[in-house]
Amino acid sequence: QICGRPLNLDGTELAKALDPRQIVATRQAQGGAAPPEVRSMANSFAAQANRLRAQAQQAKTHFAQTEKTLITQAESLIRN
Repeated sequence: QICGRPLNLDGTELAKALDPRQIVATRQAQGGAAPPEVRSMANSFAAQANRLRAQAQQAKTHFAQTEKTLITQAESLIRN
């Protein structure tokens, strides 16, 4: 009796209620700590990272091509 009243839990129930693995397993809402939810979030973030990486690579390629075109045009103007 810690909170001023009996908890009405036997030792097995209390141990289960205080078991960190059991506590984590109950956190199944979006953003929760349950392993399936964490795996889902990790997969989602990995997919997002891959999309962003691809977009960044496309932008980098575009910028390099644009720079090359500008340099070619500038060199042409200098020669003429």
